[in-house]
Amino acid sequence: MAKLLPPYTLCPLIEHRKCLGVCEDSTPGCVIVTLGKNIVIRYRLSDQKQVSSWSSKDKLSAPVIFDFTAKRYVAVFKSDQVAFWYDSMVQLNKLKKFKFNRLIHNILSAKECPPIIVYKNGSIGILRDDMLSRKCTEADEQVLEKSEEILSTNLVLISGHLYVKLLTFDEKVSIRKLHFVPVDADRADKFSVSLENRSMGTCNAHTIIEGESTYLITLWSDGSIYSVELPLKNIKSFPGRVSSKVGSVNLLQQVVMHSVGQQQVVIYGAAPNSEGAVLCIFNLKYGLVDSLQKLKVYSDTPRLWVVGTVGTNRYILCLSGGHLVVVPTRFVTQRLCSLVGVAKLNQLEINDSISRLTPVTTAPWKYCDETVNESEMEVEPNQLFDHILKMRIAGLSDHMICEEILPQLIKNLDEEPIIELLSIINDIPDHWLIDMVVQFHSNPSSGQLLEKVLKYPLVSDHSSLQLVRSRVNLQTALDLLTVITKMMDRNPLDKSLVDWACLLLDSHYQQYLLSKDETVIETVKSINNIVKLHMDCMTSIKTLQAELVSVKKGHIKFKKSSVSIHSYLVDSINLY
Repeated sequence: MAKLLPPYTLCPLIEHRKCLGVCEDSTPGCVIVTLGKNIVIRYRLSDQKQVSSWSSKDKLSAPVIFDFTAKRYVAVFKSDQVAFWYDSMVQLNKLKKFKFNRLIHNILSAKECPPIIVYKNGSIGILRDDMLSRKCTEADEQVLEKSEEILSTNLVLISGHLYVKLLTFDEKVSIRKLHFVPVDADRADKFSVSLENRSMGTCNAHTIIEGESTYLITLWSDGSIYSVELPLKNIKSFPGRVSSKVGSVNLLQQVVMHSVGQQQVVIYGAAPNSEGAVLCIFNLKYGLVDSLQKLKVYSDTPRLWVVGTVGTNRYILCLSGGHLVVVPTRFVTQRLCSLVGVAKLNQLEINDSISRLTPVTTAPWKYCDETVNESEMEVEPNQLFDHILKMRIAGLSDHMICEEILPQLIKNLDEEPIIELLSIINDIPDHWLIDMVVQFHSNPSSGQLLEKVLKYPLVSDHSSLQLVRSRVNLQTALDLLTVITKMMDRNPLDKSLVDWACLLLDSHYQQYLLSKDETVIETVKSINNIVKLHMDCMTSIKTLQAELVSVKKGHIKFKKSSVSIHSYLVDSINLY
């Protein structure tokens, strides 16, 4: 699942309507921001620092892109001129500009292919080839109607072929369309999709999800999300099947949507109560909101960009008020119980009609199972398994079971029931694991129990980091790191121990860096030594794996023995 981390401002905007766009840069973690028609700035997203910038007297008409094949920057001026420059360039006023006879909408760039030039009539071409024929007077094939205007463009991969997707608006009939134009016209055919369906209402947003198959995802005015595979086998198959329904954004206002994985999309729009904006990651597989982030100001023309490699932690950029805002994302282990909890929390946050929640004094499972009575609230050690089984039959999740049972067990330091609980429950929330670690660390007789908890897998997300910072002080963190170091020495390559060590190091890293205390220095050194030992162990395993593969294939290598094959030894001694 994907989580949205706290947003921060990257830079102020001259005017949000004049911002031409954001593109990925050659340096990982950096973006090219075309702030206006005369200013281009490269920013590093991790610390919001300006890497370089350029200005020009001539007006830019499209976002500046980076050509990954030629290792240079490309810009479109006045809709009919193209210019190139390298990172060392300071001013763009004296650039050599190449004039085209056709009006250019923009240029698209991707790491795996040369830049694609898109003309305002809907025709496309590879930039390096069109540079040779830029003054050609022959009329191109008219892909779009004269009344159609291009709203946005991007590259998509469908059935192994690269297409340019054009979102257009036809002023005559007030219809938006998607045109898919193949880069290699000899191997694939172009096709179009009309984003209108009178029986379903208005299509508010759309996006493309690429994978083994490519799907067109559409969000409609009633909140329904539809999915259909591309290319369309039949035009009547659009919009496809309903996959889920969204209620976390106001669909009476403009909404934008972008894919962030094969199962998740990010949706940006006005809040349901029209107070500010909402950015949420929606899980198409489960039909739930993975994560939700509120922004103070909603722009009437929302815009959204996603940068970073698919499958890794990515950055979402959007316009909010007079600023370009960055919202980092983090992909963590998929847990359905966590998703349900997030969905309930988001529903409570966005539903302003709920003024106060009445506290529930009755155990939740009583609504499902009347046989459970009050006496079972106090769990006997030998009845724990049966008690958890009853709660699971009643439909309670592991999270809710922990909320009911763990507080009393931790308070009483019941060692046997806690060990049994750790072996039965597969999904204990991180905040309970952190509370147990702190509680058992303060009790010298709970050393075995502490080691059991430290071997339990963590989600280890941003919220866990905040919990450790607030609940674990520096001295406790140092003591825990010492225990973990000893455990890692006995149990090499244990992922849970590595996760705990990373969490404790990240939570107090500034104090570790600034401290001159010998205890801190020695603890950090011991962690460093054990990590080096683990790295050596991994290197040995990697070498061993290659040898095992050779043995499986029958390629057995025999090393020559260093021992002599002779059965006698010659030596000389002096008798006198």
